[in-house]
Amino acid sequence: MLRTIAVCFVAFGPLGWAADLPGNQSGSNPLPDTKTAQYEKSLTRARVAFLKGSYEEADKIYQQVIKQQQAAGAQSVLLARSTYELGATRKMEGRCDEAATLIQHGLAMLAVSPDPAPSEMANVWEALGAARSCDYAYTQAEHAYQKALEIERRSPKPRKRTIFEIQASLATVYQDEGKFKEALATYEAAQALEGDPEVDPLLRALMAGTYGPLLRSQGREAEAADAIEKGLAIVRSTQDPDGMTTAILLNAEALIQVDRKAYPEAAQSLSEALDRSSRGTASLRPGDRAQLLQNYAYCLRKLGDKKQARAIESQAGQLTAGLRTNVSQDSLVDVSQLASKH
Repeated sequence: MLRTIAVCFVAFGPLGWAADLPGNQSGSNPLPDTKTAQYEKSLTRARVAFLKGSYEEADKIYQQVIKQQQAAGAQSVLLARSTYELGATRKMEGRCDEAATLIQHGLAMLAVSPDPAPSEMANVWEALGAARSCDYAYTQAEHAYQKALEIERRSPKPRKRTIFEIQASLATVYQDEGKFKEALATYEAAQALEGDPEVDPLLRALMAGTYGPLLRSQGREAEAADAIEKGLAIVRSTQDPDGMTTAILLNAEALIQVDRKAYPEAAQSLSEALDRSSRGTASLRPGDRAQLLQNYAYCLRKLGDKKQARAIESQAGQLTAGLRTNVSQDSLVDVSQLASKH
């Protein structure tokens, strides 16, 4: 049978930290103004690269600016931001465990800085939730998202867009944990904000890609098909640069098509999903891409193409085998050094 694929809503995406960071705060152990200006300029370059989807470039810039601040003995808000933003970048590169570690260290530094802005704290907790979900640590992801939601709701000016993002992400985690009652309730809470102009259409589409399969699993197929169709209409009328939203929606569409025994249509949907996810600026988690491949192989077998199905299953197996071994060792950031200071 076909299976759904998970998704972590992308904290620090095009609508995240770049728009929401407060004005410069040097925090404890402030650096000379010239140094601060230099680091801020480097951070701006890294953020521009991130928003363009040039994650490798952003990663290198973040590493450089962190090393420079460490060498200068800095313990400032700028170092905290550099650290958690590098973590967000690592998450987009699929290096989820490293991402969570870096974001946690950045969060610890930010928490002890003078008067951290609630909006920034909520952003970083949300990013930690995304990294933990990406690493399949759902209990920790649930805690992080709940904390982010609590902070955002208590902030002087709660952002509806951010509340929507967090609720949709939290609902996905509940879904992955098998807490379907909580997932439905949280999705429905997010739906109440869908019409708000602050909520980006692609976020609504992304939520449809996870909410639809949940409705299907609860026997509400007509509602599921409607939600998925609306999500696909959004991505086909707007730009989906990372391809992830489109891939998730097409996989959800294939689930409905298989239920209806429309195997040729399901195979076409999954083929397109694999193509879009491989051409975008961000990658699905290896386990999720493996699931897409397995779903595609299932449909090929139903169509009698066993040879192609075996080849696709082999690709999926290679991805699954590498889930815990594909950890890059080229990080220039001394995480143990950060941990010892904070």
